[in-house]
Amino acid sequence: WSGLAHRIERVGPLDGSEFLEKLKALSPDFMILARVGIVNDEALSLVKQGTFNVHPSLLPWIRGMGGTRSLDARVPFGVTAHYVDAGIDTGAVIRRRMTPVTATETLLSIKHKNYALAAQTMVDVVAVAMTEGPPKAAAQGRRFPYRKVIAPEEIAAYEQAMADGLGLELYERWRD
Repeated sequence: WSGLAHRIERVGPLDGSEFLEKLKALSPDFMILARVGIVNDEALSLVKQGTFNVHPSLLPWIRGMGGTRSLDARVPFGVTAHYVDAGIDTGAVIRRRMTPVTATETLLSIKHKNYALAAQTMVDVVAVAMTEGPPKAAAQGRRFPYRKVIAPEEIAAYEQAMADGLGLELYERWRD
């Protein structure tokens, strides 16, 4: 981020006193989250123009950390850049990107592709924010259920669904 940011601060535990004190002192225009968990309302209120996150699946359909649950919901794999609000994965959507899927994908290969896509999406969103101001976003129209990560004993069924072509089928159907 050093090429885009004027200053980068690394602080103690999320929502801890050191974090909140430094955030208040910095009075930042934007805050960027990356795999850090839920940020409290006090921290969000200290940011002038918005807090960004990239969610590892397509919002609003797949809330929570259950990206693999996309298969259950018949939603393709992807990532969503969004503004963070007081809810969990409920903020306005800045950008969605589907993860390209081939016939030979596995859950692990999709996970790696999603991480790379999420990182690139965050770079793109931050670049827009730094050059054009707060990115435009659209409110999420519906609230879908919060999805939990699949249990280890469920993985084989999801891998079989991938081998049977469900991931590719969803990607192709939504891409058109």
